Amino acid sequence: MNNCYHLPVGEISGIGPAYAERLSKLGIDTLFDLLLFTPRTYQYHQYNAQPSEMAVGDKTIIVGKVIESSVREGRKRILTAMIDCQGEPLALRFFHFYPSQTKLLMRGNLIRATGDIKKNLGYPEMIHPRIELISADDVAAPSPLEHSSQIEPIYPLTEGMNNQKIKQFVATALQYLERQPLPELLPETILTQFKWDNINKALKFIHQPGPATPPEILNEMRHPLQQRLSFEELLAHRLALKKHHAIDAQAPAIIANPELIERFLALLPFTPTDAQWRCFNEIKHDLRLTTPMLRLLQGDVGAGKTLVAQLAALVAISQGYQVAFMAPTEILAEQHYLKTVKLFESLGIKAAYLVGKLTAKNKKAIQTGLANGEYALAIGTHALIQEDVAFKNLGLIIIDEQHRFGVSQRLELQNKSLDKAKVPHQLIMTATPIPRTLAMSIYAELAISVIDQLPAGRRPIQTTLLSQEKRDALIDRIAKACEAGKQAYWVCPLIEESDVLELEAAEVRYKNLVTELPHLSIGLIHGRMKSKEKSDVMAAFKDHQLDLLVATTVIEVGVDVANASIMVIENPERMGLSQLHQLRGRVGRGCEDSYCVLLYQAPMGQTSYQRLLLMRDHHDGFYLAEQDLSIRGPGEFLGTRQTGGVNFRLASLMRDAPMLHVVNDTAKLMQTNDAAQQLVERWFGAKTHFVNA
Repeated sequence: MNNCYHLPVGEISGIGPAYAERLSKLGIDTLFDLLLFTPRTYQYHQYNAQPSEMAVGDKTIIVGKVIESSVREGRKRILTAMIDCQGEPLALRFFHFYPSQTKLLMRGNLIRATGDIKKNLGYPEMIHPRIELISADDVAAPSPLEHSSQIEPIYPLTEGMNNQKIKQFVATALQYLERQPLPELLPETILTQFKWDNINKALKFIHQPGPATPPEILNEMRHPLQQRLSFEELLAHRLALKKHHAIDAQAPAIIANPELIERFLALLPFTPTDAQWRCFNEIKHDLRLTTPMLRLLQGDVGAGKTLVAQLAALVAISQGYQVAFMAPTEILAEQHYLKTVKLFESLGIKAAYLVGKLTAKNKKAIQTGLANGEYALAIGTHALIQEDVAFKNLGLIIIDEQHRFGVSQRLELQNKSLDKAKVPHQLIMTATPIPRTLAMSIYAELAISVIDQLPAGRRPIQTTLLSQEKRDALIDRIAKACEAGKQAYWVCPLIEESDVLELEAAEVRYKNLVTELPHLSIGLIHGRMKSKEKSDVMAAFKDHQLDLLVATTVIEVGVDVANASIMVIENPERMGLSQLHQLRGRVGRGCEDSYCVLLYQAPMGQTSYQRLLLMRDHHDGFYLAEQDLSIRGPGEFLGTRQTGGVNFRLASLMRDAPMLHVVNDTAKLMQTNDAAQQLVERWFGAKTHFVNA
């Protein structure tokens, strides 16, 4: 790839370090990032000869002379100007304005105003239009017929950055592109098949599409030049994955000790399901090979992934290897540790628990035990990848809720073994089912095991939609259930009151419920609490010292309290289907009937209502994940955004699904070509190491 496209944005003319820092928050670090910074939408502006010809709501560009302007003083200052536009009046009104805008609207100035047309007292007006000075002289306006229309790209923004500034920076990047065009790397057969133009024209087009392109085509990413870029991005990702799997990495060949497995199974009060056995056998097969295992274990909420992970850990431990088990939160890590430690210690296996809240002395003791091989198993959080942690003989890595981690964090754990000659096997788990469309593109090089069977005795959770207007009846129902010995969760999306979103905060809801239900024992848990506080609250709830637990989505994964049978989720319309399904899965873990109440705020849009109906009527996590993907996009399934990793910039796995088979076929044909390496470097640059995770 041309060297200039790796140029840091701070070194581009006119940007500098301050703006470079702001651009970095938008994922723009290099010149090529800037060229690929896709507008979030396109707005169509129409030049009109006379205001009387404009319809209310039209996005319009008006050129006219300022007849008069004034600032009305009072409790709120308002700037108003009257514009002569081809002999007809147009009012401009500003409720928030700067002195510079007042100067632009001085009488006699010729200006260009861009905004939505509204009606006020019989004549058109614009509220808060964007205004530009054409001339301060008393000259005639240019004919609007000379510029009949314009399409403006609207970019995602961050604090201290406006759309005009982004457009200015992109224009500079396009000048680089004009001076040093990118080489075409797609096979000629693909360009011919789809009748696509070269990459340079495509990059220019997404920023400067021209007025002839229908904006609905642009906003739906259906233009051939947009599709051409999406195809190349998908192809680069597939080639990067294939590049990783061509690496000649060696892993330890681990053969299970059946005697240890049988002793473990004898300790269990239940029999694994057929699906759990199938997944375990797939993992055992991979562990026998010297090629590093890279297997994704999927299972719906409550399907029993932890048991399969424990069995996999025993295989490695039985042959003298250590196992690292990393979870995203201390609550989840503690749940895994408590489920595992007694069983493993009964088999003579020492397990360590390593999280951030431990004292320095305890951390040091565990680190020493891992380095000398005293501990065969370490369960913990990000503390496992701290600099002072090292394993004597790490043979297997297990990562739960893998989408919560950045890929660089998974790589750090992979490099923690003191034996650098061998790469540990990896088992990554998720209770957020990966839709088939996503898996076939992103995880095509991973082996995938699916636990598609729930343990016997699990009852379906009855899901109900309830308006906030019926909240009092819900409170009575919860009171009666708790008085009968049941327990309940009440989940709120926010911790504190928000002036922006009309959502109930967990702290406010907790105080209200304590007042409304004084005879119940009520607890509160959220992500800002200290680790020990969270652990104490969860322990109290699990021991039934609390009847009702008010929580944020910190309890989304890993919380297992069999007696909890009611889940109330406030403002579910603000959450994704997969997250709602995860929260719902916190109940229904015992032998009693369980209920999930989606407490929504009316009125609610049709789309939001249809999404909640899907939750009410469906309990299949894979189906809901497919629907979630189609509604919300890939989101954080890849687990890369946290650490600046690889995310799709233009491509959409749902929208571009018809191209995926061609992408995969093209990747197979190109994987040994020089163009393949150049494509990977073009799109990922220094981030190509992320594919190793």
